[in-house]
Amino acid sequence: MKIFFAFILIFTFSNLKSQDAYKEEIMNYILKYKRELVRDTHSPITRADLQYIDFFDPDPAYRVKCKITKLKDRKFIDFATSSGKKRKYRKYAMLTCPLKDTVITIYAYESKRLLESEQYKDYIFLPFSDLTNDESTYGGGRYIDLNRKDFAGDSIVIDFNKAYNPYCAYSYGYSCAVPPVENFIEMEIKAGEKKFKSKKKHKHHKRR
Repeated sequence: MKIFFAFILIFTFSNLKSQDAYKEEIMNYILKYKRELVRDTHSPITRADLQYIDFFDPDPAYRVKCKITKLKDRKFIDFATSSGKKRKYRKYAMLTCPLKDTVITIYAYESKRLLESEQYKDYIFLPFSDLTNDESTYGGGRYIDLNRKDFAGDSIVIDFNKAYNPYCAYSYGYSCAVPPVENFIEMEIKAGEKKFKSKKKHKHHKRR
């Protein structure tokens, strides 16, 4: 019996330590994300704006392992944007993910424009919307960045705690892709970046 309880204590301690390590990983990701927002000259965010950027508390339940289904005979389609312009994307893979008490299906995309760029040709785009939009999160949906090398096997880890807002969440004057209907998740994704907690800005040359 003593051995059994010792095992339980060790397992519990190990699990708590693992959760703490994961929380630290996400907090470090958020710090890096905020630094890059300020450094990026295309971003509307200055150091003074960082106080208005907020994330949900890290929750490992929103870090899920998804089955990859690669897609063939793919055609480029028009994505709507916040500015009314169209952008060309094509489906790269279908992802089937266990999330909470259900299974969701979402799609990852390639950008025609970025495929022509040597620097960003391996960028894979995962936009999504969910039931938190217009409430606790930006109404135009959120994004997750992926890379082609992430799709090397038959599964991929998707971490919604790393979901972030497009620049349109902070400022007018940007043209941001709107997540397609097929990437609407019919549940609340209480993970990742929340709604910007200040008035929407007007695009101009920013001062850091």
